[in-house]
Amino acid sequence: MKESRPGDLLARIGRQHAALSEHVESARELLLEGAEWGSLAEALDLALRSLADHFADEEALMNSNVFPRATEHATQHAGILERVRVLRRQCDARETELVPVLLDYLKGALERHEATSDRAFAIFLSEKG
Repeated sequence: MKESRPGDLLARIGRQHAALSEHVESARELLLEGAEWGSLAEALDLALRSLADHFADEEALMNSNVFPRATEHATQHAGILERVRVLRRQCDARETELVPVLLDYLKGALERHEATSDRAFAIFLSEKG
């Protein structure tokens, strides 16, 4: 899992961010098309698994590179995941009117997180050389 160069690590994180965005948009398209609940639920679950896997991978990369703000960053991940899981459980109760709220929250949270905390990690890796 540990790439030797910061550029490799940043490229990997970038690919994961792109995949997460694609999962969110796929779920949004299904919602707009009026897809059956089962299909929509599968798309939501795929996005959430991808998010959790990405966060775990990113935290491992931070720890292996001795990022000084790794604990703070992991706490942010945990907060995002908890809010997403709460919304997802509500959607699972067939409160499908919350699906757009979940997707909007997920998209916005990822964009804010990438622009702030993930950017700080990217700068750290770049400076590390």
